[in-house]
Amino acid sequence: MADKDFKVKNGLIVGDSATIGSNLTVDGNTVITGTATITGNTTFSGNVTVDGTLTGAYNGFDSDFTQKSTTDLSEGSNLYYTTARHDSDTLAQVDSAFLDTLAKDYVTKTDAQTLTNKTIVDPIIDSTAMYGIQHGGISFNEDAQLGGADQSVLNFTSKSAGDDAVLSLGVNGQFHSAVGVTGTSADGTLVIGMEGTTTGLKIKNNVGTGPFDLTNGTDLVTMTSAGRLDVKNATEATSKTSAALVVRGGIGADKNIRAQDIIAANNIQAVGGQLLGTLSAASLSARSTDDLSEGSTNLYYNDALVDSYINQSILTTDVSEGTNLYYTTARADSDAKRSISVTDNGGDGSLSYNSSTGVISYTGPSAAEVRAHFTGGTGVTITNGSISIGQSVSSADSVQFSGGTFTGNLVINGDLTVGGGYFLDSQQDLRVRNALIKLADSNTADNVDIGVVGRYSQDGGSTIRRAGFFRDATNGEWYTFTNLIQDNLDSAPAAQTINVDDPSFELGTWNFGALRGTYLGFDSDFAAFSSNYVVYDSDFTAVNAGRYAIDTSSGGITVTLPASPETGDYVRLIDVANFTNNSVIVERNGSTIEGFSENFELDLGQSIIEFIYINSNWQVYTSIGQRGPQGAKGDSADVASFASQAQSIAFSVALG
Repeated sequence: MADKDFKVKNGLIVGDSATIGSNLTVDGNTVITGTATITGNTTFSGNVTVDGTLTGAYNGFDSDFTQKSTTDLSEGSNLYYTTARHDSDTLAQVDSAFLDTLAKDYVTKTDAQTLTNKTIVDPIIDSTAMYGIQHGGISFNEDAQLGGADQSVLNFTSKSAGDDAVLSLGVNGQFHSAVGVTGTSADGTLVIGMEGTTTGLKIKNNVGTGPFDLTNGTDLVTMTSAGRLDVKNATEATSKTSAALVVRGGIGADKNIRAQDIIAANNIQAVGGQLLGTLSAASLSARSTDDLSEGSTNLYYNDALVDSYINQSILTTDVSEGTNLYYTTARADSDAKRSISVTDNGGDGSLSYNSSTGVISYTGPSAAEVRAHFTGGTGVTITNGSISIGQSVSSADSVQFSGGTFTGNLVINGDLTVGGGYFLDSQQDLRVRNALIKLADSNTADNVDIGVVGRYSQDGGSTIRRAGFFRDATNGEWYTFTNLIQDNLDSAPAAQTINVDDPSFELGTWNFGALRGTYLGFDSDFAAFSSNYVVYDSDFTAVNAGRYAIDTSSGGITVTLPASPETGDYVRLIDVANFTNNSVIVERNGSTIEGFSENFELDLGQSIIEFIYINSNWQVYTSIGQRGPQGAKGDSADVASFASQAQSIAFSVALG
């Protein structure tokens, strides 16, 4: 073949081996049943089906491979991972014997090893030293008995009651320290003990986050080997609850107590000894002469002692007047008048003082001064002392305000015109003295409904419902309604029509002592409750005390008994066209008939059947006419036996 491009417009079928050295372009489908070797570029617009072996490089493999997953690859000898396979293999390998064999190797490995959710029965770790791991340790999850879901508990327990439980801490070649519990569960002691005689106890902070620096850090509390406790906090005691060391109970000491200062809220007592030291001024300031007993020499001051001393010494009558003048009324009055002064600091009126007479005079403000303190406000003007609000407010004037609040009674002798809504916020009665209440007084058309609407809610205000009565402008008829959900009746401006087509609109129930007027349904109701029979030839619903003549000449009829009957209610049915031709189905309408929860089928011709509701059940009473058909619908009736007798019979029940 010439060294040219090879193009195939339709299908190409190669039954044997083929070698193409140039480019191959196939617009249709390509089927190769043998071995094909293509050394040039190949472009396929249609499908390629290879029954043999296709060799060479496929440039689009990588991009196609990324669109696939293990879901698209069938499982071969290399099995896919599953949880069931993993669990089965693990349980087959890891058991108590396996762990016992590999325990030592497992512990001494330098790589991190983890066992998750595995149980080791009766583990024993011998005395082999466990060290040399730079960052290692043993972690214990929550204890089922002592811990909770948010706790981790490391639990060491003695082998029997009364035995000690000890956790030993130590460094190789050095003394050991012990933390343990001795005694019983009811009377035990927690002991922190150290082996040596020169050891101490320290509580530190600032030891780092790991590795921990136990050598350095900051000492908070230290205890020497001799038992001396040193609290490093140097806080000055400002109260008995704010100090470096706070002890809630008393402090007892067999030896002396030394301090820079001793400050006591109450007494300091020295029983059987002496109180040594210097009593500070602060301590004396809390005492008075009331706390010191009176001696025989230095007597306390009192009026009796002073009076006695003065009376026994000199009087003013015995002494000539010197520079210290004796008291006289004239001298006192003169000094008093001179000591009083009055200053008028300005303002309305005037204030003056006469030192010779001691009289203070005040002159009140003038009218001009008083008016100068008043200025007009919004809508109020003051002119020469006259206050004006911009409109006349006499009893004969018409006054207009944008709003106002009256805390007392408001009496309006003329007409009251309300341009906006009228709200009666008080819970008191609305009383109208007029004999008639006129609605839509200014209405000159017939396009709004006229009536009264009230609000109520059955769910605490979540859903507002309306009830009332009104005249419908569309048909001129009056309605009593309830349960209506129509929120635009409360909008501003409010709707002027009642939406009788709303699904929530329900006609209300009226209770009357007596009803007068024209009742459109009177004729049908009268027919049902009158002594006359009403002839029916189609399906209908019976009412209490209804008498119905049934004509089944055109086909079967279904009679539905009254809903929610009461004891004594009855319905009478009479055959006027022979039930034997077409039956009458009596629909029970939720009640039972003769104790059965099924409908009745009447097929006895020329019969009078009466259903009476007694003991929460419709009971059937009948006068049998001519013979009915034999079968499951009803019993055969003998004319000779039943022609003149009123009998109570039980009808067979048929599904209606």
